[in-house]
Amino acid sequence: MVDIEKLYNEAESLFNKKDYKKAFNKYLECANYNDAESLYMVGYMYEEALGVDENIEEAFKYYKQAADLGFVDAIFNVGFFYENGLAVQRDYSLAFKYYKSSSDLGDIEGTFMTGYMYEAGLGVDTNYEEAYKFYLKGALLK
Repeated sequence: MVDIEKLYNEAESLFNKKDYKKAFNKYLECANYNDAESLYMVGYMYEEALGVDENIEEAFKYYKQAADLGFVDAIFNVGFFYENGLAVQRDYSLAFKYYKSSSDLGDIEGTFMTGYMYEAGLGVDTNYEEAYKFYLKGALLK
């Protein structure tokens, strides 16, 4: 039986030492066991070209898998990809959905972005009162 925690810690140690190729392979091994944080890290490494060639489509795929498992940073990133049309068709409604979900889980950036989406009327009707609530919530989370 594979010890995912041990494998993840090895990946993290390699990442911190900037041995990105080896770290990527360890994270990928953990990701194959549906480890949400590892799925996120594989996506991050694809996005940032750390130890692997940049591949925005693969980054989105791994972020989405981690988001589906409830990993808050991945949920925010999926919202960002939808907002900006990275690897997917731009969809403000889906961006709002993911930002709001990350906000509901206490993510500061997701909270501010939810406020922004309300303020700008992106993916949701313009609502300055709701925007204010989310900006205030985000400020209080800091």
